[in-house]
Amino acid sequence: MVKTLRGIWKLSEKHLVKEVRENWFLFVFDVKANYDRVKEGRSWNFDRSMLVLKEFDEKLMEPEDIDFDREDFWIHIFDLPMKMMTKETANVIRSAIGSFIKVDGGDDDLEIDL
Repeated sequence: MVKTLRGIWKLSEKHLVKEVRENWFLFVFDVKANYDRVKEGRSWNFDRSMLVLKEFDEKLMEPEDIDFDREDFWIHIFDLPMKMMTKETANVIRSAIGSFIKVDGGDDDLEIDL
């Protein structure tokens, strides 16, 4: 997983990756811009499992202090009829799945960032 993500995220070998516990990995980014780029590109998954990215300071926190119950991700709805590409439709979808951050509409789709 680490090798694959390093390639996708374009991180060099100098970026430290440490397994904190089973299936919990600490990725140390050399500059905040690299972290921001990776976080902006989410949602990420590996081997059919969602990766939950959280900021973490080893000096101030314990892994148990991190809330892994929420993660932002986006959905893209294809082939939605033109007359249904509205904020009202987005609200119906939101009520079925939870809150959302923003809605983007295009010529033939409705995109919702959760």
